[in-house]
Amino acid sequence: GCLKLMLGEGIALDFAVEAEADQFGKLRLQNGTGLKASLPVPNLPTGPFELQLINLELNPVNGDFRHLTLELSASFGVELGPFQASVDRLGMLLNLDIATNPPALGFDFKPPNGIGLSLDAGIVKGGGYLNIDIPRGEYSGTLELQMLAVGVKAIAILSTKTDAGFSLLLLIYGQFPA
Repeated sequence: GCLKLMLGEGIALDFAVEAEADQFGKLRLQNGTGLKASLPVPNLPTGPFELQLINLELNPVNGDFRHLTLELSASFGVELGPFQASVDRLGMLLNLDIATNPPALGFDFKPPNGIGLSLDAGIVKGGGYLNIDIPRGEYSGTLELQMLAVGVKAIAILSTKTDAGFSLLLLIYGQFPA
């Protein structure tokens, strides 16, 4: 089928999305992995924003195709002077339950899977990335900053769904001139 996204007056994106059954009868999206596909976006006049991918994912709840979650999200970058950012898979979720009469339809916000930041302002340079997995309760990130001859690096991993309640690993180290 075709997917058409309207991004504003006079700006529309058309995508061809096709599904097929493999030799075992399992459904998958062409040019994707299983029922997931990331569709590249042509260059658009979007100012400081660069839309990179449209992500489409179809998830049957517990393998039951009568209860579906459809993710429609975008991966994009932002550049403002010395500051750059990237956002991975920010969008919306469509929840469809056709087992009920009448079928139930709901929408939810899809938080990003990750956010990357970088800064190059001459004497201050650095960047970092935050990975977010809300269903699993796992968060991880890295940070590196350099200010003249002083540098700071950090790595953090937080798991909030463990037998002990939560688990945190935090590594921070600095680099100073002699």
